[in-house]
Amino acid sequence: MEGTMPARKPAAGMYCVRLQRGRTRCWADESFSREGNRSALSLVLTRNFQAVLRRCRAYLGTIFLTALVCGLAACSGGNTPNTTVPVTKLVADSYAMSLGADRFVKTVWGIATHGDTIFMIEEGTHHVLCLNTELDVIGTIGQSGPGPAEFSHWPHNFYVTKNSVHAFDYTSLEVFSHQGEYKRTIQAPFRAWEGLAVDDEENVFLSPIFGNSESSIVQLDSSGTVVNNFGDLLATEGPSRLRWPKSQRILVVVNQQYLMTIGLAIPVVEKYSLNGELIARNDLSQERFFAPRLSYAYEREKDYSREDTPISVTTVASKASVIDDMFYVLIIQGSPSKNVRKNTLLAIDIETLKLERAYELSDQEGEPLRWVTAFAGIPSGELLVYHHSDGVFYRYRL
Repeated sequence: MEGTMPARKPAAGMYCVRLQRGRTRCWADESFSREGNRSALSLVLTRNFQAVLRRCRAYLGTIFLTALVCGLAACSGGNTPNTTVPVTKLVADSYAMSLGADRFVKTVWGIATHGDTIFMIEEGTHHVLCLNTELDVIGTIGQSGPGPAEFSHWPHNFYVTKNSVHAFDYTSLEVFSHQGEYKRTIQAPFRAWEGLAVDDEENVFLSPIFGNSESSIVQLDSSGTVVNNFGDLLATEGPSRLRWPKSQRILVVVNQQYLMTIGLAIPVVEKYSLNGELIARNDLSQERFFAPRLSYAYEREKDYSREDTPISVTTVASKASVIDDMFYVLIIQGSPSKNVRKNTLLAIDIETLKLERAYELSDQEGEPLRWVTAFAGIPSGELLVYHHSDGVFYRYRL
């Protein structure tokens, strides 16, 4: 419920100054007195001026970012923003607080499906979980250990094809059949990367955090040999040491024809052939769903010009999947400075790369979801979502 706070009467010996937006700030008389001690008042005015100045800087930063994005879109042939994208609020049809009757999870970082089987990776668990559509655990793939077919850390990322499960544990890529039979180990050329996709020929596509070329997508054959580098760096402005981390992409193979990508920090959608040829590109930075968070990222990155400043990339997209011939992207809206965070699901046409629809995800009571860490279309025809904030699985009908 929203309302207006009643004005508070100052206590005896307190003096108050009316601030912006109707707020009042009070001091004891040793800080501010009627006799002329203006130091506190000066402090108030100074702080108000600084607040206004910060807002002006943020506003100008947004204008600069918008102009920059418009220029980039014009140079890259980006599509005109769809300002009439319909937004649908999805309320969960059902939910589950555990896997099966009593297996509670810590955090789920990935969900994938093949046939009637749901595959899942969970933080702290050194194997891949196999489940049925009712979320009962029916098996596991891999185990803890340093050797082949084992995970020395819990799997950070994975990808499921028609023949295999590829799971990455920060040290190697372990390859299994759907039944858990060990196939081989691939020593990836990079220790740190985010994007992972595999086609049915078991060619592997990676998007490393740091690389050694001007391309940010690396293609390996089934044995792990590098056979191709493609995809220009998405970040061309700002501190040089941010350009590689900001150019990471989420990768998804579509119909064994295309590699769909979207930047984690720069919302550029691209469609490549499986040989690395760029087919189409659309910069979504101008869409209203991204502008506030990009402005927040722009303000954060001002401090990264100093080499001794630790960097962290502000992500705008977190997960992606193909469901019913649409490219679905889970995005993050809001910023910690405003204590606001929510997830929105965007539906992008695979042929045109245009943003067609947006979904606001809510729990069964209609409250928005704040921190979704995994989603996928499941065999029952539903959307399965794991919500880290309350540790609950939600199901939706799109």
